[in-house]
Amino acid sequence: MKNKSHKGSTYFNSSLTEGELKLSFTAPVTLENSEGYNIDFIEKEIKNNIRIITCNLSDVKEYDSFLILLLNNLSDFCKRNEFGLNKIGITPRLAKFIEMFGGKPDGTNKIPTGFCENYFSHVGQLTLTG
Repeated sequence: MKNKSHKGSTYFNSSLTEGELKLSFTAPVTLENSEGYNIDFIEKEIKNNIRIITCNLSDVKEYDSFLILLLNNLSDFCKRNEFGLNKIGITPRLAKFIEMFGGKPDGTNKIPTGFCENYFSHVGQLTLTG
């Protein structure tokens, strides 16, 4: 695996077409890379005609519990802004991980709001079940 430097750039690729913001990931979705996955950039990409955000997970090969937090934060963001969230490219292994640690892959699980609250809530849940 090549070691890529992502300093000074986002860890997302994005494109905007016909009311849909498409996101794909360009680096491992890990706590170590969490600074690069700041979803604030999405607010800069949003135009008035956005109706859905599509999150392509097909290139996500390396991940940890931060992926769950990121997906939950994207889901919350979409709910607050009344956008749809579409997750595509979920491998069976990734779907199992999401189901085990974050609820259902379709994002229907109830979660606390806020990044820190999500993080510590999930750590607490893992501690109780581990």
